[in-house]
Formats: sequence, C-alpha cells, structure tokens
Amino acid sequence: MLSQWNSIMIGVADLDAALALWVDAIGFKVLKKFIGDDIGLGRQWNLQSSSFSRQVVLGKMDDTFGKLHLVEMHHPGPSVRKEAAVTDSCIKNIDIYVTDIEKRIIALQARGYNFRSATHSEVVAPDGTRFREIHLEIHDAINLVLLELPDKNLSFNQLGFGSIGPIVSVVKDVAQEKKFYREILGLEMLTDNFLQGEEIEKMIGLPSGSGLDVSIWGRQGKESAQLELVEYVGVQGKTLFPFSKLPNSGLHQVCYQTEEAALLASRANSMGLSIFQCGKIETLSGSGECWTLYSPAGMRIDLLSPS
Repeated sequence: MLSQWNSIMIGVADLDAALALWVDAIGFKVLKKFIGDDIGLGRQWNLQSSSFSRQVVLGKMDDTFGKLHLVEMHHPGPSVRKEAAVTDSCIKNIDIYVTDIEKRIIALQARGYNFRSATHSEVVAPDGTRFREIHLEIHDAINLVLLELPDKNLSFNQLGFGSIGPIVSVVKDVAQEKKFYREILGLEMLTDNFLQGEEIEKMIGLPSGSGLDVSIWGRQGKESAQLELVEYVGVQGKTLFPFSKLPNSGLHQVCYQTEEAALLASRANSMGLSIFQCGKIETLSGSGECWTLYSPAGMRIDLLSPS
C-alpha cells in the first residue's frame, strides 16, 4: 500500500517569487527544471501543452519523497485560497520541519515574511506529542507552517529547515475521508487527536469555543511526506476543492508513485468515487501510467505507475 507521497503540485503566479522563499530562504534545491510546452502535463491536467511557462521540482537533497512541483502558467488563474477563511475546505497547509523555531522566525521576518501570530505556539496533544508551530502566508496565498517536534530526531539543512512533513486538508466530513485513506489508499493513521483551548485558537485563528479533529496518515517510522486531515468543530467554512486545479494558483494535488496504481483506482471506483485514467505520461515529477482519484471531500490524488 501507499506510504509517502512523492510530490505535490503547486500552481504559482510568479515562479521567481516562489523560488525566493523555497531556495533562498529555506534552502531547498532545484532538482529539475523545464521551460515551455509540456505534452505530458497537459494530458494530466486536460490543458493545452502550450499553457505552461516554467516548471521546477524542488526538495531537500537527501529526500526521495516530499518534493514540490512548481508550475508557472502563461495565464495563471487566481489562488485557490485567496481571501479564504482558515476553516474553508481545501488543501490548506504545507508543514515543514524546523529546528530552533525562534531563529527560523527571525530569519524569515528579516526577509519580509509576516507571521499570523506574534509568537509561536507550544502544544502537548492528548496523545502526548509535543510540538511548536507558527503559521505564515507565502506565495499564492498558501499557508506555510513551521513545525518543530522537540522529541523527534530529524535532519535539517544549514538554514535549519528539514523535510516537508504533512500536507493538511480541511474537510467537512472527516469520518468519510478517514475511511478513504484507510480502506482505499491503505495508509496508517499515525495520530488521532481532538485539539481545543485558548492556545489552539490563537495558533490557528479560531473563534472561542471551537476545536478540531486532526489525524496524520502515512506509515510508521516515516516522518516526511505525510497527509493530515482536519475537521473544524463549532465553525463553518466554504468548499474550495473544485478550484484546486491548474491553471489556478495554489496547492492542487498529491502524487504517489506506486505499482499498485491500477488496484487502488479500482478500489476507488468500487466505492463510487470519481476516477480518471489519463494513460502514459512523462512529466518533470515522474513518468508512467497515471490514474487520478478524488477523495470524498474532493481532494485530487494522482497515482503514477512507474514505467
């Protein structure tokens, strides 16, 4: 079954602005780059091959998983999360592991990045997990979370940043989504907590008295390239998943490379979910037979069977 995702698709209105964050400030490396028409990506997203301007795949050099596929269009659409509320349903966050979170905050502030709160939060979850985190809005209205896990032994680059951890999806019916992650994708639920209280409200920007059901999915012992599900309780939000697609900007899709792609697509089909087989493609982030699944909430997951 699946373990860690290989890449996430991010539409960017200005690739140079995105690289200023990911390369200059965070220290990720450009692993691949491409300029111009792209037949494979056009087939994957049902767009003309001439729609694409520039692309890069970024990552932490020692990571096979958790890469970022940034795509700049000739005519980019609006950001999925432009003026969105924190409780709106969509792929909301990229969480990146850091060490010494106070220093990371100061370094990013010196580059002109603004955080959503004056200080980071420090929380102990009901299952005993200790974490420190702080949120900031980056390019294309994406929410980036600096996440420090003081009890975990993780590796970091010279700028104090580590791998991408969870990609966070906000959904309206977390029970349905959990069933999909467990029974269709075959992921393990690594943590399952209900968080509430003043510190949580300050950290996320929630009204008093609300809370969230939060679970992390992947495989035991694999800290990077996870999925996280959140359902907010006591607040309502809009559904933005239908806008998570190119040429729009923002977070759009998670891609797994797996030899079980056809099997997982068949399982999703038997559950009555939307699937699409786009055939054999070659893209900057991988090549092979591609199937697209949509979770019950509407999150796009591409499965690539390597050729």
